[in-house]
Formats: sequence, C-alpha cells, structure tokens
Amino acid sequence: MKNSIIFCWLLLLFIGCKTYKTKTDEEHGNFSIRQSHIYTTVMMDDTIQLDMEFDTGCIVGCILKPEFSEYHKLTFDSIELTYPKKYTFDWKNCDGMFAPNYKTDTNCWHIDFKKHRLEVLKNDTIIRGDLEYPITYGKNHYGIFTKIPATLISNKDTIQTNYTYLIDTGTPFAFAILDPDKYFLRFKNKSNHEETSRKGNKYICRINLDRIYLSPNIIIDSLKSFINYGNGSFKPSCPESVGTIGLGIFKHFDTYIDLKNKKLILKSYKN
Repeated sequence: MKNSIIFCWLLLLFIGCKTYKTKTDEEHGNFSIRQSHIYTTVMMDDTIQLDMEFDTGCIVGCILKPEFSEYHKLTFDSIELTYPKKYTFDWKNCDGMFAPNYKTDTNCWHIDFKKHRLEVLKNDTIIRGDLEYPITYGKNHYGIFTKIPATLISNKDTIQTNYTYLIDTGTPFAFAILDPDKYFLRFKNKSNHEETSRKGNKYICRINLDRIYLSPNIIIDSLKSFINYGNGSFKPSCPESVGTIGLGIFKHFDTYIDLKNKKLILKSYKN
C-alpha cells in the first residue's frame, strides 16, 4: 500500500513542476516560493544548511539527497525533526523535502504567505480562523486529511462538493482530483478544461475554475484544478479521499496546521 501511495504523491509533484514556470518570490521571511512550491532552510547536524521543500503531503516525512542520508540530526525553527526511516531521492532543484512526522508531532505549523514565514508554534495559544476544518489521519498516519465543502464554478457551470482531501502544500493547484465521482466528471465535461495527456483510460486534465466559494463570504477567483485519472489514489490511506487540496488554496490565507487540536485553520488576509 505504502509504495502505491508514494508513487501517486511523486506523480503529483512532478506534474506540478512541469506545469508551472519558475517563479521566485521576494523573500521577506524564511521561505521562498519556486515553481509554486515552498522552500526553506533546514539545518543538518547543526552545521550544514539544506535547501528543502516543505511539503505536508510528503507522507513518509522526509526525503533527502543520497549524499545527506547519513545525517544525525535535522532541525527546523529550533525543533528537532525525527523520522522512523531515512528515504533518499536524487533531487535536482533542492536538497530534499520534509513534513511533520504525523505519528509523533503535536505542534502547530504556521505558514504566513504575506510575510513568507514558516514557523512552529510551541505554546498553547488558541488560534481562531475564518475557516476551520477537522484533521484526520490516514492509515498508519500516512498523511493528514480534511473534508472541505466548496462550490466550484467554471464556464457558467456549478458543482457543490463536500470532498475529503489530503492536505498537501506540494500540490501547486487548488485541487488535484485523483478519484472523481460521476458528478465531478459531469462538471469537468461542461467546464473550461484542457486534457494535457492521455494513455488508454489514464489521463490528466486541467480545469480552469472561474470561482470557488469556501463560504458565502469567502470567495477565490481564477484558480486551476486538475484531474489525474487512473494514475494513482490515496484511498489505501484514506478511503474517503478524492485527491489533494494544495497551495492554490492555501496561499490566499494565513494557514495553520494544528496537529495538537487536529485542525486546519485558514485566516483571511485583511486588506
């Protein structure tokens, strides 16, 4: 099961990298955005700075270049990152990627996209947001999931959804739908969409969304979503999951992933 989930997640990662052109944002805090992914510095053995992607969908926790696999300690924001197993991959654009260890982490991870600041909140401050969603864990703690009601509009057609998604900052789109139901496929056929690849019954299709309603008062315009049909699934980890929710949504909010209270908290930026 784990290998199929990892393959599915890697496929999403590479589709995102191919689809989006490189964009480096001005760095005001401790992370930058390149190719619509979050990159920050992680310390290895207190002396070596690693350029790593922060990807909450990295279900194994951490994957490093092979030359860094013999590390003794990884730290970020003064906390030690511990993982049960070391994984390696020959990354070309960074030194690796990391996520919280969902089996043990009870911190609140805060992503401030206005200030470009990623931090670990270590106190018991209660965070209140405009939108709050319960977090559930996948089987064997492979990933964190949440159910998000939303209304999607494309090409004057509308669908009301209440799907469960993997919380994945590594997905550069609003949503990546891997297991669309018949209602979403019907919406796709009427939407402004573009099929980017097909092999037999497997295909990838990008959908241009005119608008998303996350609540009657919280609206996001001009987003991209996509269907990655037949190439993988997160259902072995979470049977209710249809895919991922990604950076296309999160970047519009001051975002908190509260693992202690098991909540995804989104606070709208006030003008």
